[in-house]
Amino acid sequence: MAEDDAVRIGSNLERMAKLGRLVASSAEPLARRLTDSARIPAAVATSDVLGLARLLSEYGTLLSRLAAGTIDHPLWAGRTFDPAARAPRGAVAATLPEDGAATAFGLLFAPTFLCGADLAVHPAPRTRSLFQTLEALAAEEGLGSLLKRRDGASLFSRADRPAFLAEHLDPTCRTAVLALHVGSGRVEEATRQSVLRKKEEFRLLVEGPAMDRFVVAAPLADPAPAARALVDAALAGGGRARGRAEVVDVHESVLPQLLPLVVELAATAVVGDPYEAPTRVGPFPLERARAVAARVDDALARGATLAYATERAGKLPLLGGGGDRPSFLLPPYRGSEPFAFLPFVVLAGLDDGALLASEPAGGPVLAIRAFREDRELVPRILGSPCGHGATLFGDDAATRHADLLQVLTEGHGTVRVNAPPFVGAEGPDPLLLPTGGFRETSYALLPGTVEGVPALTELQAGPSFTFLSLTKAAGGAR
Repeated sequence: MAEDDAVRIGSNLERMAKLGRLVASSAEPLARRLTDSARIPAAVATSDVLGLARLLSEYGTLLSRLAAGTIDHPLWAGRTFDPAARAPRGAVAATLPEDGAATAFGLLFAPTFLCGADLAVHPAPRTRSLFQTLEALAAEEGLGSLLKRRDGASLFSRADRPAFLAEHLDPTCRTAVLALHVGSGRVEEATRQSVLRKKEEFRLLVEGPAMDRFVVAAPLADPAPAARALVDAALAGGGRARGRAEVVDVHESVLPQLLPLVVELAATAVVGDPYEAPTRVGPFPLERARAVAARVDDALARGATLAYATERAGKLPLLGGGGDRPSFLLPPYRGSEPFAFLPFVVLAGLDDGALLASEPAGGPVLAIRAFREDRELVPRILGSPCGHGATLFGDDAATRHADLLQVLTEGHGTVRVNAPPFVGAEGPDPLLLPTGGFRETSYALLPGTVEGVPALTELQAGPSFTFLSLTKAAGGAR
C-alpha cells in the first residue's frame, strides 16, 4: 500500500471510529427513534444501533485481523483485503430495510466510505427519524461531513422510493452499484428493464429472502444448544431480522427430545409493549401481521400442528378459537395505530407444500420439518430460492454427514457446525454477519472477494457478493 493511501485510509478509519463512539454514547436516543416510529422493541433497537457503533468503531480492527488471518470464522478463511486496491469506479446507491436499519447502514457505509465511493441511501420511511437524529448529532460533533455526499447533499435521500430508483437507474447517472432490499426476492419488471439500459459496468445487487438454514441431524446427544440457537434465531430482531430461521429441518429421531426444549424456551419470550425492557417481540405493521397470520394458517391447514403460540401480549389475548386451528386476533397496539401484535408461533410437521416452506413469513415463526435421511434434504436445499448461511447440528458431523455438508456449502456458502451462526463470544457479532448469497438471495455486507457477477437478466448467482468486490473487479472466490 502506498504511503498516501495508508495515510488516507488511516484518517478515514479514525473518523469512522469517532463516529462509532458517538453512536455508542447516543445509543438510547437513537434507538428510541426506531421504537417511536417503527415500534421495534427497545432492546432490539438498541442492539441494532450498537451494531452500527461497533461496525464503525472497530472496522480498522477488522481489517487488521483480516490482514493477519486471525478471524476464526469460515467466512473469512484465507481472505485478504486491501482498501487501496478497491478504488471505486462509480457511485453506490442503496435502499435500506426497516428491520436492522442501523446495522444495515453501517455495513454499507463503512466499506464505501473507506474506499472513497460516493454513497446515496434511501431509508425505509419509518426509520428516517433515526438517520435525521444521527445527522444532527454528527454535525454537533464536527463529523457532519462524513454523512454528506461529494456535492454536499445528505447521504439520506428524502425522495420517495420510486423517484430514488428512477434517479439511480437513469442511464446518465454515475451510479455503478445499486443495492435493493426487496422482501420477496423479486424485482419489478420496470426496474429490471432499467438495469439493462444502464452502462455495461453497472451492477444490480438484490437482497431477497435471506433466511439462514438450520439442520438438526442425528445422532445428537445434547439437543439443548440446538434448541437455544433455533429459538434465538427465530426471534432475532424481534422476529423481524433478515437472516433469521423460520423453517428448520430436524431428524425424526431427535425431534421428540428437541421439541419440548424449543417450546420451553419459546414460552419465556415476551410479546408486548415495545417500550418495556423484557419485550422480545413487539407489534408489527398491520398488513405484515396479517400476512404472517395467513402463512401460519395455511401451514395448519396443510397438516402442521401448533406446538406453541404466545397467548397474550400483556393483557391482550392473541388467539381465539381452539384446537390446532386457532384464529389470530391481531389486537392493535394502543388501540388505533396501524400496528398489531402477533404471537410467537412454533409449528411441527410442516408440509413441503405449505407457503412457509417456500416464502418467508417475515414474522415470529419457527416451523419444524422432520426428515429421516440426509438425502431427503438435497431437493429442499438446492430447490429453495433462499440462499444464505447454514448451521448443522449433529455429533461427528464431518464424518457422518459429509455429503450433507457438501450440499449445504454449495447452496449456502458459509456453514457452521454445532454453533449458532455469526455469533461471537459475547453474543451476536455484526462483524461476523454473512456476506453474499446464492440464487435469489444476495447481501451487500463486509469486504471479501468474488468471482464473476450473475447475469442481470436472471438475478441468480452461485458466488457471493460484496460491495467492495462490485466497485472494482477482484480475483479469487470463496
